[in-house]
Amino acid sequence: MQVYVLDRFLNPVPQGVIGELHLEGTGLSSGYWNQPELTQRKFIKSPFESTHTIYRTEDLVRVNGQGIIEFLGRTDFQVKINGYRIELGEIEACLLSYTAINASTVIVSKNEDDFKSLTAYFSAATVIDLKDLQLFLNQKLPKYMVPVYYKQLDTLPLSPNGKVDRKALALIPAEVIQNTSEYVAPRNEIEEEVAIIWCSVFNLTKIGIHDSFIELGGESLMAIQITTRITETFEFKLPLNKIFELQTIAQIASYIEETLIHLLQE
Repeated sequence: MQVYVLDRFLNPVPQGVIGELHLEGTGLSSGYWNQPELTQRKFIKSPFESTHTIYRTEDLVRVNGQGIIEFLGRTDFQVKINGYRIELGEIEACLLSYTAINASTVIVSKNEDDFKSLTAYFSAATVIDLKDLQLFLNQKLPKYMVPVYYKQLDTLPLSPNGKVDRKALALIPAEVIQNTSEYVAPRNEIEEEVAIIWCSVFNLTKIGIHDSFIELGGESLMAIQITTRITETFEFKLPLNKIFELQTIAQIASYIEETLIHLLQE
């Protein structure tokens, strides 16, 4: 048997870098019994020899300094968020490559409106600066794969068979990475109404009127939810682009106030 540690493009990764374990050799079967789609996905043409087949184990591994292959997790937790298919294992592997993090699990969270977002749980040898961690992930992953919520734990909860208990994790509240500006509460009724809408969509207890929609992890579907609720609350149609243009509760509330005054004067 031949063992390869490859990236998503089937290129060998350097020692210490996380990749997916692939196998080649006479020990491989010809595929899965009566599962042609799974066979096609897992038994692929070798990038090194076109007449050979290699097997995607979907195990995330790395080769340590002693040449030993370390198992880190799985890649086959695939989800779909905002139209994108995401391998949770890829995000977990990226988290593991951040200094001091020794275990990670990413799950899909839902708010009361069934809006999906990514939540990262991890343990580390030291206290992790979440702002720095998110910046690191933004440099390594597409924007749609960067988690919105984060929680550092002493250890990740395990099920009786020793695997990470994802159901138990889902019950542990995580936090969104706020911007560094000081929290400023709503100053008038319009800001209060807009803040209530934002908190509901982001599933947060409070959001400052100067906090940025983008820095809070806002996405297009969340913007649609916000504009829909604002339209229902204030009885005028807020253009979707205004969420990305104005960015904050204070600016959006000011735009709403100006628009309402203009409508009353017509």
